[in-house]
Amino acid sequence: MDKILASKVVSNIQKYIMEDKGCDQTRVFCDYFYNWPRNLPGGGRWERAVRRGCEDVVIRPGLTIRKFNSDVLAALEEENIDVESVRRLQDEARWSSCKKRELIKLTFPVYVYLLGMNRGYTEDNLTE
Repeated sequence: MDKILASKVVSNIQKYIMEDKGCDQTRVFCDYFYNWPRNLPGGGRWERAVRRGCEDVVIRPGLTIRKFNSDVLAALEEENIDVESVRRLQDEARWSSCKKRELIKLTFPVYVYLLGMNRGYTEDNLTE
């Protein structure tokens, strides 16, 4: 994981949390990452695209759902994160904000890895 990029993301998260003083930090943290989990294996968008066979849909110029999913799998492998662990936490996170936070923390290195790939990934488009 790129430590400089990771510290920038952490700084952005801290600013986001500070803007929402008085709220539960777990909720604000999960709000910051909003739909990030849906874009991971076991997440709604990922599974729906695979199930419907629409992985060749273009997300933005030069990027299909298939390529994005491939980048996520490569990042999981690079960061030594087991895909099945992500899927298991996806199931548990549907019912528990603590598990959603655990899923986000587990996959944070993947998030940073994708930001550093120079493929146009941004904090906004990874969480929309």
